Amino acid sequence: MKKANKGKAAISLFLMILLLFSSAAQITVYSAENAAVSADRVKADPGDTVDVKISISNNPGIVSATIRVTFDNSVLTLLKVTDSDMLGSQAHKPELVSPYTLAWVNDTATSNYSDNGTIVTLTFKVSESAEKGKLYPIELSYDYNNYDIYDKDLNLIYFNVIAGGVDIYQSAVIIGDVNGDEKVDITDATLIQKAIAELIELSDVQKKAADTNTDGKVDITDATMIQKYIAELIDHLG
Repeated sequence: MKKANKGKAAISLFLMILLLFSSAAQITVYSAENAAVSADRVKADPGDTVDVKISISNNPGIVSATIRVTFDNSVLTLLKVTDSDMLGSQAHKPELVSPYTLAWVNDTATSNYSDNGTIVTLTFKVSESAEKGKLYPIELSYDYNNYDIYDKDLNLIYFNVIAGGVDIYQSAVIIGDVNGDEKVDITDATLIQKAIAELIELSDVQKKAADTNTDGKVDITDATMIQKYIAELIDHLG
């Protein structure tokens, strides 16, 4: 009787090992340490247009990926999707609404795409009704069990996903405070001069702060107004 029990135990162990090897042969999941796909977290005022970058880091190498992007359609209107061409051929969803699907498909590729950096930039229009002081999340997701991300050998690749979002400023823009440090000084005038010379590009929020005479444009007059304000030749901006 004891021999029979030992025999049954050995057979059971053998079957368990066989099952484990069989499962491993069917689905192999590869991952690099801390491999991730992440969305930026940016600041904006109601009515602004903002760019949110989605990036890949510690990329172990892939050929195809499908990533879903979820956001609040009532506050964030997706205007444009700009692909960086880092992951080869793309087949992104044509309708610019949430949930939005990003897709890169390179089934015939003979080598993996292993670069890191920005893979796509999403341009949003923020509603005028956006609540100040609130974060509107931009969430990422994918299903690796459904082969949403895999490499040239059809191995499943696991990535961490990191949400981003659009932070709505709590307080109003301070006219003249172009760099957002809550004071008006010569640095702000210098930023305006650099923007006029096309050495830098101001964000929508910075343009609002830079328009010191509220004429709807940013020019040398705005820099001069700041200089006069610093010298106490005028007592207010805007």
